[in-house]
Amino acid sequence: MVLEIEFFETKNGNSPVEKYIESLENEQMENILSQIEQLSILGIKGIPPKMIKSVKGIRYLRISDKKGIHRLFFTVEKGKILLLLHAFGKKEQKLKNADIDLAAARLKEWRLRHGKI
Repeated sequence: MVLEIEFFETKNGNSPVEKYIESLENEQMENILSQIEQLSILGIKGIPPKMIKSVKGIRYLRISDKKGIHRLFFTVEKGKILLLLHAFGKKEQKLKNADIDLAAARLKEWRLRHGKI
């Protein structure tokens, strides 16, 4: 079953993940969109384990390319929605708590708006 891709949107309709992806060079953008599509088609079990990690109950996709390293926080909601919560270029070895907390807050907000909590 192919997961429906949904980008988290703020209350005013902005999509921070889309904005991040659109800010990248074409090659990087295409690579990330390709990885998202593969994740939606293959699911979590179809992606190499070294590319998907989990922290505080939220998964993230590790994407590398010639220009850098990217992290894309996501979750699968209702068994059919690939919800993209937060994305950023990784510059340090360790994930920042602020990035993890932001992804968790967005997930909570999405669930409140969509009746999951």
